[in-house]
Formats: sequence, C-alpha cells, structure tokens
Amino acid sequence: MNYFVNSMKQIVIFGGMFDPPHVGHALDVDNVLHAFPCDEIWIVPSGSRSDKVPQIAPGDRWEMARIFCQDYFAEAKAPVIPMRDEMDMPPPTYTWAWYEHLVRTYPDSTFHFLLGSTNIPHIRTSWEHGEELFRTINFLVSPQGEDMTGYVMPPHAVMLEGGRITTNLSSTFIRRRLKEGFSPLPYVLPRIADYIKAHNLYRS
Repeated sequence: MNYFVNSMKQIVIFGGMFDPPHVGHALDVDNVLHAFPCDEIWIVPSGSRSDKVPQIAPGDRWEMARIFCQDYFAEAKAPVIPMRDEMDMPPPTYTWAWYEHLVRTYPDSTFHFLLGSTNIPHIRTSWEHGEELFRTINFLVSPQGEDMTGYVMPPHAVMLEGGRITTNLSSTFIRRRLKEGFSPLPYVLPRIADYIKAHNLYRS
C-alpha cells in the first residue's frame, strides 16, 4: 500500500525510556520494517517526565540505545538510528513539545509516531495537549491484541498490517530481575547485558 502522496522523507519515531532496551523493542522495530514503508526509524530515548522518571543516567540510556541499533539493525532495509534530541530537551518533556521541535528542526520530513494500540483511548484524556496530538500527529498504531471495537481512532492513524510477533516483555520486568540478582539475558542483547554489568546499573 502506498501511504504517501509527497516526496518528503518518511520517518518513524519510536520513543520510550529504553531503560533498558530489550528484545520486545526489537520486535516492534522489526514489525515496522516489514509492514510500513519508511526512509528511517529513529530510536528516541525520552527525557524526564512527571509521569515517568528514568532509572539511570541519560548517558547510560543513550549508550544502550546506540548498541541496540548497531547490534540488531546494522543491515536493516531502512536505517534504524538512535536520536537523542528529546533526551537533551529541558525537562519535563512531553510529546507535543517534542513534535513541535521535530517539525521546526526537520522541515523536509514527515513523522509517524509508533504507538501501541492500548494508548489510543488515553491520548485526548491523559496526554499533555491531548486534543492537538489526537488531531495533528501521524500515529502508526501497533495492535496489542485487545478488542478495539469502541476505539475512536486519530484521523491520521495508520494501523500496522500483516503478521506480527508481539510480547508483553517490559523494562520494568528486566530491572526487577536485575535487582533480584538475575542476569538480564536472554531479554537484552549480550553487549547491553555486559554494559549493565560493567556500570553496575539497576542493582540498587
């Protein structure tokens, strides 16, 4: 399917704490690569927000995001690129301010925000500038398996099509395992596991 009617660069934004990045995140990226035509996918570690505070220093999350892109997607058909713009914005950072920054800074690009379907009902009610986000942003929706019959979809939303592998794996689960003294393997890349161990992350 051809979703686009112009020649602007098509970029998928995959934002999140990535605290740490794991195989579930990799599956999300792989699903996009197989089901949505884009020029690039940006992996965007979030800045600090009132509803979600990073558990480790920004530099550590950034380094793990770089390893994630290098080790999983070095040969992907579209470049998968770590991007730290949002992480470097003054806190708190919210999606609307991040979107405005993108539009200002990269005027030759069209952005598609990857979003799990369970977030759809909360955009207008719980997100900062929710109504503007709902009406304005191109959302790339990844179905999470729930019944979406009653959902009111954003006007510029595209549903990821085709077969997908999904998981309910979370960074919270991995951090809990680490605090209990277990290895984060096989849920993260070996180099990310080595980085976590070398820097004694998530243990306290």
